[in-house]
Amino acid sequence: MKKIIFIFLVTSVCHSQEITYFKDKVDYIENELSNLLKDREYIIYGTIHKMHLILKKNDDFYQFIFTNNTNNMYLSDINILGSNCLELVFNKLSYTKGIIDTDSDFYRNNPIEILVGDPLYFSYNLDYKNRYCEYFIAMGIKPKPMKQQVSTYLNSLMLKYSYDCEW
Repeated sequence: MKKIIFIFLVTSVCHSQEITYFKDKVDYIENELSNLLKDREYIIYGTIHKMHLILKKNDDFYQFIFTNNTNNMYLSDINILGSNCLELVFNKLSYTKGIIDTDSDFYRNNPIEILVGDPLYFSYNLDYKNRYCEYFIAMGIKPKPMKQQVSTYLNSLMLKYSYDCEW
């Protein structure tokens, strides 16, 4: 019984540390780009190693990549994106609204089938720090609170391979 309680406590502490870690990194990124993010939709997603921000500006999409160097995030790359997936990525219907982690109602109603990989952060933002949804999940979790095509596309950007959505 003591082992079960210990495992539960370690898991809970690690989970809350991941949320705090991501919130600190996301705050840093948003503060760095605050002038660009005001009055615009954007996506933030990534792992503890890299965070990606996709900004929708008029009909153009820009990707900002932040890399973690020990405890500091730095802007390592900026790209202009073009893909048929971006319409789906910036569509609220692609996501389950709200804050979701493995302890949330989403996973109580949709039991986890697979849980592997690095912790993953995701948020869809309607304006500067105005989150439509925010997820603290794992890279390889099933089910996901977003459309599979969106998840596959975002993962392809992180892994630098080409993927086009089929509608």
